[in-house]
Amino acid sequence: MKITVHLTCIVLLAASAAAETYTVAPGGDIQAAIDGASNGDVILLQDGEYLPATTIDTGGKAISILGATNKTTGQPLSVIDGQGAIAILRCANGENSDTILENLVLRGGNGDGGGLLCDASSPTVRNCLFTSNSTESFGGAMLNDNGASPLIIDCVFEGNSAAFGGGIFNRNASEPDIRNCRLENNSATSGGGMYNNTSNPNCESTVFRNNTVADFGGGVSNFNSDPNFQECSFENNSANSGGGIASSPASNPLLSDCDLCGNTPDPIFGNWTDDGGNCFSAVCDTDNDGILDCNDPCPTWPHGCSEDGQTILVPVDQSIQAAIDLCPDGGVVQIAAGTFMPDAPLNTGGRALTVRGSLPATTIDGGGVQRVITCTSGEQADTIFERLLITGGYDSTGGGMYCQGSSPTISNCTFLGNTAELTGGGLSCESGSSPTLVDCTFQENLARANSWQPQGGGGVFCRDNSNPLLDGCTFLANNSLGSG
Repeated sequence: MKITVHLTCIVLLAASAAAETYTVAPGGDIQAAIDGASNGDVILLQDGEYLPATTIDTGGKAISILGATNKTTGQPLSVIDGQGAIAILRCANGENSDTILENLVLRGGNGDGGGLLCDASSPTVRNCLFTSNSTESFGGAMLNDNGASPLIIDCVFEGNSAAFGGGIFNRNASEPDIRNCRLENNSATSGGGMYNNTSNPNCESTVFRNNTVADFGGGVSNFNSDPNFQECSFENNSANSGGGIASSPASNPLLSDCDLCGNTPDPIFGNWTDDGGNCFSAVCDTDNDGILDCNDPCPTWPHGCSEDGQTILVPVDQSIQAAIDLCPDGGVVQIAAGTFMPDAPLNTGGRALTVRGSLPATTIDGGGVQRVITCTSGEQADTIFERLLITGGYDSTGGGMYCQGSSPTISNCTFLGNTAELTGGGLSCESGSSPTLVDCTFQENLARANSWQPQGGGGVFCRDNSNPLLDGCTFLANNSLGSG
């Protein structure tokens, strides 16, 4: 018997209202758009200025207020200006992360939380610039109060001022989550960048830079608070105490993988917990290469190096000697391909390091007026010269290179067209120098010794118990007016 079963599926579709988008032109009424919006709606602001007469209140609605951005840089272009008369934005009706403030410039606000007040509310604030906001009390740019815990991402707080918390003031168990932000050039009596009062914000990958206060905490001031800082930097902040961070006895900030540099008079005043990976430096960026000394493997060399700092890179037109002087013992001076004309003969100073050229050729040219390399400080085999074209050197002895009481290793180098008035047009070895030469070429070097000065050695000259070891070397068309 054949049994056929028919299955019938009933799909119920629940109709839902589509989100609305409101576009407000520059100079338009943002508050009116908010009042007419419902949860899920979007309010778009355009490139330009908005001058509200009263503080804008999001009214507890889960809406997005989105500004315009520069298509290349992503910088916000929609400016809401309080003109020094009003606090600009307020979230005080239980807003949560579904209330989104994004791509806004909040400028010229006046009052506690001059740019934004969050009272028992926790909106999402993303890619906003808070600038030139002020108050005589708390939170020049932003005030978080009564358990407010907004998510603040990719924002800049710059040039704001207050008595407490020039950039941000947190109080009454507020715990904002601050990520990848910059708080710089803010000012206050205490807490130039941020002030925490019985609040424990979490800060991650955030920079506190060039903030100033008269009293405590140029970067951050803490009162009965235990904030957490992860991968943050405190740079060039200043205060009477605690240039970077100042904390009351009942506070205990936790720092992990943070950089503190250039803060005056001290990086930290008061309690703190070191969770590891923190770096302290008196100067932020010695070589002005944009990399903090704490994170720079070669903090005094702006032209690049290996991650471990053992290899110093020398681009064309930079000083090889300066790189030699900065190179760590056992390190490598890696010279770019090209022609270099040093101001004086290169000198390794007896140190164990490698001076290495790059393909197709690194040429070091004495310009016909000076020797190219000098080793007179007891260099041994661990001082190494590799892949160099040594040319145009000139001196009385050792036009290309001179070794006195020194025995470096010279590998895959070419000595071309160097001149000595007496001995060793290419290389002169004296006073027990026994360098090792591997796969080197000596070509068209000249020693001008004559019958009145009967010495010579167009390619290489040795005396005084000097016994260089040559392996696979080539000599071509070298000349001496004396001997050799």
